[in-house]
Amino acid sequence: MKIRKLAHYTMPLIVAAALVGCSDNDNDSGGDEPTMNYLRKDATYEGWGLHLWNTSDCDGLDESYVAKWEEPLAFDSFNDDGAIYKIPMKEGGTCVNYKMHKFEGGEEEPGGDRQWDMSALGTTVYLAQGKTELSATPVPLSVYEGLKGALIDGGTVAWAVGDADSYEMHFLAEGGFAVNDET
Repeated sequence: MKIRKLAHYTMPLIVAAALVGCSDNDNDSGGDEPTMNYLRKDATYEGWGLHLWNTSDCDGLDESYVAKWEEPLAFDSFNDDGAIYKIPMKEGGTCVNYKMHKFEGGEEEPGGDRQWDMSALGTTVYLAQGKTELSATPVPLSVYEGLKGALIDGGTVAWAVGDADSYEMHFLAEGGFAVNDET
């Protein structure tokens, strides 16, 4: 049981390291096309893509690459910062509308329809799973983010402690119990 929990928290890191090791990319997106780096906790990028379009106030995308919802722009490669999407722009274009979503199943990143203004953020940006804002610098992402605690090994539990005077830990070796505040 402890091995299973440890594997649950460390496997995404191992997969990400393997993907990075298989990349022929040295953190350089290359070319002149703007690039978006998309980092996922589970390092699974298959099926994820960028829905891209132009609007009257943000129309830098090359018209021939306006993506249909069912056919978003797929990633080009991987590096330490996740999947790399090269954005085909018009000559002189500096703005693109986008939404990161999965090809099938309707899953999408939070934040709704968004714009990337390259005159403000530059031509290489970073988007991390669950985040709504683009960053001009790589975004660290932890598999432990959002968890109240994690079983590290048979004798170590890590959790964010508050300012309580004392703490109690309840467990069953077999699992499957619930804490009742009344008892």
